[in-house]
Amino acid sequence: MGRELKTEDSPGTKYLVDDDTRTTRTDSFKTYLMYKAYGDSIWVSLRLLEWGWNGEAENTADGWQLVSGSTYGDGEATDVLPEWKKNVNVIQQEMPSREESASQG
Repeated sequence: MGRELKTEDSPGTKYLVDDDTRTTRTDSFKTYLMYKAYGDSIWVSLRLLEWGWNGEAENTADGWQLVSGSTYGDGEATDVLPEWKKNVNVIQQEMPSREESASQG
């Protein structure tokens, strides 16, 4: 068949304050497998993996514990090129600080 490719990603929730007792999170993502030939060529998409996760955690005496959660993922061949609306620098600028998060809670 082919060689297995592995990647790692660790989505999560930031800026929880000490008196928070419960939190939930749901995220979905698209990951593209791309190829670029030698020479004067462009990147092309080979496969698209659409995946996501959700979870609920509770703040207990032992710290944060996962109450429930699940993941999903499905891949397919594609020739669609990815489009980005934001980059990591823009996303970080939009995230509230720990202090702002605590005052909104």
